[in-house]
Amino acid sequence: MLSAQWAHRLLLWIGLSAIVCVALYAGIEGWLDWVLPGTQNALVSLVKPLADRLPSFETVDRFARVLGATGTAITAAFGVYTGLYYARRNLPQRLREYLARTDERLLRDRAPLLAAIFESRPGVNVEKSVFYVRPLNRALRELGFSRLPSADEALQEALRELDEQIATSNAQTRSMEEQKVAAHILRGSIASARAEGNAKLGKSPDADRDTAEQEFAWALEVRPNDLDALELRGRQRDLRGNESGALADFEGLANAADKAGMPIRAAGGYRYQAKIFEQRGTPTALRDSRRRLSVGLETINSIGSLTQEALFEKGCLHEAYAQVQIKQNHLPSARQHLNDAIRSFGSIAMQAARDHERDAKDALRSITPLEADDRAAKAGWLRRFLMWVRRLLG
Repeated sequence: MLSAQWAHRLLLWIGLSAIVCVALYAGIEGWLDWVLPGTQNALVSLVKPLADRLPSFETVDRFARVLGATGTAITAAFGVYTGLYYARRNLPQRLREYLARTDERLLRDRAPLLAAIFESRPGVNVEKSVFYVRPLNRALRELGFSRLPSADEALQEALRELDEQIATSNAQTRSMEEQKVAAHILRGSIASARAEGNAKLGKSPDADRDTAEQEFAWALEVRPNDLDALELRGRQRDLRGNESGALADFEGLANAADKAGMPIRAAGGYRYQAKIFEQRGTPTALRDSRRRLSVGLETINSIGSLTQEALFEKGCLHEAYAQVQIKQNHLPSARQHLNDAIRSFGSIAMQAARDHERDAKDALRSITPLEADDRAAKAGWLRRFLMWVRRLLG
């Protein structure tokens, strides 16, 4: 800010010097004699002794070139400084400076108004009066207003500008919060990836998982209902064995997604809750898991026309439902859910869907009884193989 003030002063002095030089040149050439007769002779007699003392033309020319180059460099430097000062990354600092100047001006203007508000009427010992016309008019004149209507219009304009400033500040705050949340989520994701890498190498992932959970927790301090932060912290807590904490995060994810009108994310939240209950393995927990999966499927089916993302989530829900039914030995229901999962994954053109489809088919084969003819075919193949072995051994 101080550098900007000196730069402005330097530019002002350069401008004034240029005006003086032009005026001297015009006077010496006689262009000002029609305004002030005798100006040319006076300026010539004044300048001639000084001109005789000047060095040669070549020296003056070199000095002028250096001075011109210096002025150009200073102007360019000021341009660079101005560009940096008004750059986007300096917007918060400029906004704080502007608001500070505005606040200072409002405080100065408030003093005479307060004097008018708190001035008592002469000869009356009562409580402090409010807005008596004479002292108020005096205060308004001190502020530069001659009439009440003009002051009222100016204050109305000031209120409008303040509303715009508040809106700008709120937008800036939301933008900064978004950046802060994103930064914490990215740092947590990096720590999580580092933890999984250490686990594959046989190293302890605990420290990095703790770091990841802390980063996601900091993101939630900024925005408590951020869906990504809730899901990621819940997963970290699940990996660290904190089932109750993970369940709370997944419940928060489902509720926040429901309120935000994001049924796919809400269904994912219900599926994560079901996974926590399935891990416990008790009959009560498995029933709770089925309830969560049923709600998740109802949430997905309420969408209507399903996108690829919705179909993928639906397939994951059916696959998870089948695993719960297998644990409860409800094999017909499990086969139905696996078939539904295979149909959902088969409609999606992505590698993750192919992987889930393959897993679902393997699970379906493992719980599907062999048909009689299939058993007979396998028995015939086994007999032929034994006969071939017998002939080979003689």
